[in-house]
Amino acid sequence: RGRELSALNMRNEVNENLAKSALVAAGQLNAEDVQLLKKLFVNVYTAADSEEECIRALACGADGVLCPDAELLSEALCKGAETGIYAPRPFVVSHRGSSQATRQGRAYYENTVAAARAAYDAYHPDFVEIDLYLSADGYVVISHDATLDRMTTGTGSIESMTLAQIRQYKVDGGLGESAEYLDEIAVLDDYFEEFQNDGLMFLLEIKSAKTECVDAALALIKKYGMEGRVNFISFDRAQLAYAQSAEPSISVSYLTNGSEYDTVSDSFAAEVLSEVNPLNASLSPNWESMDAAGVRVLNRYGVKVNAWTLNMEAAFFREIRGIGYASYTTDYCGWMEKHPYSIDVPGEIVVAPGESVDIEAQLQSWSGKTEEVSLSVYYVSDGLTLADGKITAGETEGRETVVLLYEGSMYSVLSAPIDVVIRAGGGESEVPAGGCAGSASGGALAFAAVLLSAAAPAAALLRKKKNR
Repeated sequence: RGRELSALNMRNEVNENLAKSALVAAGQLNAEDVQLLKKLFVNVYTAADSEEECIRALACGADGVLCPDAELLSEALCKGAETGIYAPRPFVVSHRGSSQATRQGRAYYENTVAAARAAYDAYHPDFVEIDLYLSADGYVVISHDATLDRMTTGTGSIESMTLAQIRQYKVDGGLGESAEYLDEIAVLDDYFEEFQNDGLMFLLEIKSAKTECVDAALALIKKYGMEGRVNFISFDRAQLAYAQSAEPSISVSYLTNGSEYDTVSDSFAAEVLSEVNPLNASLSPNWESMDAAGVRVLNRYGVKVNAWTLNMEAAFFREIRGIGYASYTTDYCGWMEKHPYSIDVPGEIVVAPGESVDIEAQLQSWSGKTEEVSLSVYYVSDGLTLADGKITAGETEGRETVVLLYEGSMYSVLSAPIDVVIRAGGGESEVPAGGCAGSASGGALAFAAVLLSAAAPAAALLRKKKNR
């Protein structure tokens, strides 16, 4: 707390100290920093001494709030409880990069750059998940299987072949002679080159048992400057341990079928912690093996839970609301297209004492569809009054706060805090550098034990359009 560190440096320091969480002072991080840290599997807890600081922490997406006054915290997080539970969206992971994207009516082939690009452009997932093997001459090859047999025009073990030998063949999706398209078998370089200037994050699943595969992937991460956009996942505990020792700053998550866990057992938490803590890892179980109670227990111990692979639409939306997973991996991230992604707001509004202004906001959708929606004002601080969708400044100069909410049927979205600066003569609005400002509230996932009890007030409605 109180130190000037970038979000990436915070991730590095947390992991290098074998921790899973960062405790920051109120106003130390903006919303974009909080979201990045959470995507890098770091829990973000914020110290707060007032209702406004509690609200700002929630709006930035903090996993939890450290507050000396339990009643104050409860009031801040449970405003307007009659309208329902605040349930933010989870991070969405495009499984093997494909996730429902099609070309000419045919699905893209898994683990190809073309599939990842199409999925990202169409649905804007937070992550793509891809699988890593090592060729005989040291290239990180992207394939779910250890052999070429199922998905390409060739056969043979990937790790026994050079890249030149591997690329004699093409990805045909297992369609053989009926394949309409043939894609190149990708290496990790191809993905990093393609997405170097985008915001896409990566879950890199280590399938190879060779530590050299980890070394090669780490070298590419550094070469392309992807340190702040990558996490490792694996079923192979030895490989995760090696990755953590080779690069202590990187975040890892332990993949498990989850069937070995009994979430109602008294020993459940101890069993999980005994597996993930020596790896400084979060947990990635099969989604069917975990329930809300189990996720809540692990969240309280600072363990993020990343569910895979949820491919039942009804269950997808049923499980999203309130269970507390940090992320969902799915083959169908197109299911999200009817639901909101984030609320874009100005970081700062400058008004004169007594002046009334409209709040400009846009609810960003995943797919770009436009429709009329209602945004409510979740919080407005004491130096402002609210009426008919307008805020009116008081007569005292200072800095006040407004937070907006979209409450959807499956999850909700809070805006980042809007700073309202009251000063004589008004002035041009601008986006401040800190103080938990900015528009990146999309992706917030609440700390299950505390923040999910927060509810949204129906204080006022603002009619705005989705526009992406």
